[in-house]
Amino acid sequence: MKFSAAILLAPLAAAAPTIINPAHNGTAPDPSTYENVNISGLSLRESINATTTKVLGIERVDFYINGNVSCSAVSPGTQGTVFGCDGTPYSFGLINGTTSQFGLRLYKQTSPFAGWTGSGDVETYCRSGGGAVEICEQVTPSTIVIS
Repeated sequence: MKFSAAILLAPLAAAAPTIINPAHNGTAPDPSTYENVNISGLSLRESINATTTKVLGIERVDFYINGNVSCSAVSPGTQGTVFGCDGTPYSFGLINGTTSQFGLRLYKQTSPFAGWTGSGDVETYCRSGGGAVEICEQVTPSTIVIS
């Protein structure tokens, strides 16, 4: 019985339309034209008004790229300033997030006068750090594509 059912259903399976994975839309991109950069351990220290809890400024930001490249800045602001990462071709700027409070703009110098860039949000959770300080830490893994 099983054999006859398989013979009867084989033509139907052969006639089924091919389903294209919508994530691929044709050929895969050339891996030499982009890089996935994993962000981990992001931590920000903010100074706040102890009475109103309004953020006065960001005192420090620290995080890792791909698990082993250390990036940090003192008084980074939220727009415009770029900081190097541990003597590597990577650098970053802190930006306002689009779906979370904070985002990063990453840069990688690939040759003199050329490089890749990309930006993305990093989800954080903020808590009191004691006194007039708030500590915000990354809560989910984040990957930013640079190209």
